[in-house]
Order: sequence, then C-alpha cells, then structure tokens
Amino acid sequence: MCMVKKIISTVLISSFLLSGCQNTPDTVKEKSQNYITSEKVQRGDTKYVSVEHILDDQEKILKKKYQNLKLLDTIRIEQPEHVSVLSLGASGDFSSRERMQEMAFQFFGNHKWDDKIKNYTDLKWASGVDLPVYGFNADKEAEGIDVTSGHMDNYGFYSLTRVGQPLYVNKLSHIYHADWGKSLGTCKLNGKKISVDKAVDFVNDWCNTKWVNIEKLYEYRVKTVYRCRYQKKDYLFFEVCRYYKGVPFDDISFFIQNSNSNYEDFKLDITMQKEGELSAIRNNELEYDIKREANSDNKLISLEDAVKIAEETMTGSRKYEIADIDIKYVLKWQGKNPAEESVYAPGTPYEARPTWAFIIDAPEYQKDSEWAREFINVDMITGEVLYCHNYDEEDG
Repeated sequence: MCMVKKIISTVLISSFLLSGCQNTPDTVKEKSQNYITSEKVQRGDTKYVSVEHILDDQEKILKKKYQNLKLLDTIRIEQPEHVSVLSLGASGDFSSRERMQEMAFQFFGNHKWDDKIKNYTDLKWASGVDLPVYGFNADKEAEGIDVTSGHMDNYGFYSLTRVGQPLYVNKLSHIYHADWGKSLGTCKLNGKKISVDKAVDFVNDWCNTKWVNIEKLYEYRVKTVYRCRYQKKDYLFFEVCRYYKGVPFDDISFFIQNSNSNYEDFKLDITMQKEGELSAIRNNELEYDIKREANSDNKLISLEDAVKIAEETMTGSRKYEIADIDIKYVLKWQGKNPAEESVYAPGTPYEARPTWAFIIDAPEYQKDSEWAREFINVDMITGEVLYCHNYDEEDG
C-alpha cells in the first residue's frame, strides 16, 4: 500500500506557530493509494546515455503508440543541466533571528516586524527536541491564520502570511498546469479578471529575485496552480518547485505502508488573493544540507528506454494515460525504522535520486484537494520501478 501524504508535517503540531495549518481540513489529510511493485527490471538492451542525449528522438517517442501506455499531448519534458545522486542531511540550524528578519523583509518589503520577532525557546516539538523557533504575530492575543505573522523552526519549516490568508488548498474550483506549455487563460479574483499566466510569471519572478536571497541553492518555477476560496474570498494557490541545477525536487510526498520507505516532497506553497501581491508563503517540510553530489551525467537511462521499462513493467489490461513525464529528484529518507528513529533530527540522512516520473491524472479522486495523481517512477540510473495508484487491485 502506497500512501500519499496530504497532512501537515508532524513537526508542525504545536501551538499557534502553525500559522495557517492549525485547522487542517479533511480534504488535505492523507489519501490511501495502492502500491504494486518496486523491482529492478531486467533489461538486456538498455543503453546508458549522457545527459545531453536523454531526450533524443523525443518527438518520435511521444507520438509512438504503445500497448498499454497512451502518451497525451500535455507532456512537456525539460532538459536538465546536470543529473546527480544527492546525499542530504536534514537541517538542524535553519532558524535564526537574522534569517527571520530577512524573510520578513523579502516578503513584506519592509522591516516593520523586526522588533516583534521572538525566540520561543520554551516550545518542545513532537520529536522531543528543543528547538530555537523564531516568529511574530501582529496581534499578541490572536492565534491561527487570521493574523499577519511569520514563523520558522530549526528543521526548516517556515511560513509568512498576510492577515486572513490560508496556507492550503481549500474549496478548489479549478486546476491549472503551468508546466504543460499551454495558455492558462484568465480567472476572477474577488471580482477582478486577471491573467493566470501573468500571475505565474509574477510568482516565478518574485521567487527568483527575492526568495533566492533566502535559499540561494535553488531556482524556482511554478508547476501547478489551484483556484480556491476561503471565507468568501478567492485566491490562487501555487505549488512552486525548487530546481537544483535544472532538476526539480519531487512535488509529491508519499510513503509505502508496511515498509520503512518514506518519501518527501520539497516545494514551496504560495498564495495570492490580490494581483501583483503574495498573500502567504510556506515551506511545510524540512530543509536539507547537500552532503555529497555523485554526478551521473554520463550514465543515464534515456526517455526511450524509460518508456520501454514502464511499458514492460506495467503489464495487464489497463491502458495508462500519461498526462505528463517529469525528470525530478525523488527524495527518500535513509533511516531504518521510522517508529524508532526521528525523520526530523539534525543530520538525518536522505537521498535524492534522479527519476523519470510518468504522471497519470486521477480526477475522480480530486475531492477538493491538490491534484490527485497516480505515478510510475523509473529510476534514471538503476531502472527500479515504483508504482502508486488510486484503485483497488481487485477492481483493476
């Protein structure tokens, strides 16, 4: 059984520092998905290629007909600069007064909140580790999402919000795929017609000119946009991928039931209620230190062979409609037993592996939450296949 994690990270379960995650709606809680296989496919004729050639004959491959795969015309594959296997460690020293001040300055555009920032040293989190936690609320008496606020912890969670801004997908009415290469059209935000494409451009530019001063290792790009509603007001929710040398980190968080496999997403959540102004920003997972980078530019499975592996592995009567194919880093916890080990403790090992991700739309499972996806992951180096889906095998 593969479980896609839609709940707020367990490091966030304490007090008002949730700043927008306190009243988690049922629609963002975990959804069950079935896990079929995680095996190394035996391939006699796979040829490894360099990063420059992984997309050779792309147009021909995407137009070809396959026995059990249907590649849709929404697929847009990005050419990466470099591809590596990344060894990471969970951050343990992310939080500081100076960083909180810099975040508030970048987000609000002023130093208004500098003197209100506190170190909440008396807080103890679910893991039992005392952490320096910095933050501020505009209203000393108020708690929750209805205040202007900023918070961060040493693991890397942070959020900044303007008054009354939610930090999750709520009352979803439309999904826009910014990475599919098509015009996103227009929508109305609280009575004003705006261009969704221009809103995406604004967020991309803001992240790559302002937020890059906070997290300097990455470039940023909006992947998915949701039109939502909260307290009778419309807003756009942006999922923003962090790119490392041209490859994004996974935007899907999941774990495999009855095993010790735990996979994390690593993206930014941003909301916009007013054109040309961000309403909230959040990192709802950890921050990571890159410990080692094993370059794999010269030994990668090509798109052609990745499609072949997916087709040969996914046998059966079902025809899989592939809405997108991503090249991304799938981030996996490297501990042995999550029941006994903290997945958040400073230095906890993680590995990010380059992966071909074949994305399958699953609209019947949307349920007012983030884009529901099934996926077939093919490791770009080993060919290992990981498949998560949304239906019972017996109903297959």
